[in-house]
Amino acid sequence: MNPSAKHAVISLLLLVANAPMSLSTSSDSQSSNPPVAPDPDFLGSPLFSAWTDPASGVISHLLAPSGTEAGRARIAPLQQTFYYINNGLFSAPGGSRLLWFYCAFPPAQVRTLAVADFDAGTMRKFPDAGLGGAGTNPAMLHPVTGEVCWSNTQGIWRRSPSPGTRPVLVNAFDPKFINNRSLIQYATHLTLSADGGAFAIDARIG
Repeated sequence: MNPSAKHAVISLLLLVANAPMSLSTSSDSQSSNPPVAPDPDFLGSPLFSAWTDPASGVISHLLAPSGTEAGRARIAPLQQTFYYINNGLFSAPGGSRLLWFYCAFPPAQVRTLAVADFDAGTMRKFPDAGLGGAGTNPAMLHPVTGEVCWSNTQGIWRRSPSPGTRPVLVNAFDPKFINNRSLIQYATHLTLSADGGAFAIDARIG
């Protein structure tokens, strides 16, 4: 069996046998209502600057672009939205309105997580939540808690948008299961189960 085929077999087994990856969310967050559609009023936040395409007339709202009034809140030379299949915008009923995104400081090749808080009118970066190293996957927004989840070769992590908090390890393989093999990645993209209590993963161990 060639190496790529071996990885494929292991991935399938892990997806079935190890899908229950507890998120350890609080009972309050589990019983809360699902988030409502984002209020378009957040586009009026001072963190955004409107730009109109001269050819099409389409209006884009840029997050703290350099050289504008909103740019005073900019926190990194590069600020990037999440991968197109992963929503970074969170709006809770009567609660926070947040936009998670990546920031980077070239020539460093690692991106870190950051969040724009539209209610507070501030932006925060989290150097302890880095993506781009071995085994990392695109970050995923939890649709109920507003936390962000991602994985690296140390395990699956979640992070609160609140200042003064630290990343929390959600779950990790038992070292006996890894058995000194190379853990390439936990997941290509993290996927939540319908009840929000488990992750489906496609881990690669070889």
